[in-house]
Amino acid sequence: MRTMADAEITPAPRLRQAAATAVDVAVAGGLWWLARKRGQLLTRRLQPHEDPEAKRGRDAFGHELEQIGHRHAGELATRDAEVRRHFLDHHPPPVQSQLLRAMAPTLAVGLLIRRLRRWLAPTKEILARRA
Repeated sequence: MRTMADAEITPAPRLRQAAATAVDVAVAGGLWWLARKRGQLLTRRLQPHEDPEAKRGRDAFGHELEQIGHRHAGELATRDAEVRRHFLDHHPPPVQSQLLRAMAPTLAVGLLIRRLRRWLAPTKEILARRA
């Protein structure tokens, strides 16, 4: 088998090089745009929805905290115990459900891709035939 010297290889025309560079830039720009959009969607999913019922609940929560603070003005340990007992039982933190809601599409796509990759991957028999 004969090897080619550098002088025998003709360089690609400038137009082809420019087109390849433009494609590379377009792909990189598209990936950057998708990453930015994905970040915006994730941020939007993590933000709570504003509804009047939730605002009333937050206002009532603040009012009850003020009342507990006035009742136990000098007793810090008693106040903290009452706050923990009352509010953690009645108002669980919503962060976990928002986080799961934000992660669900990514997890679903990842599991689907993993499942399809196993299903569409060539078997050992097919790989042995190709070799």
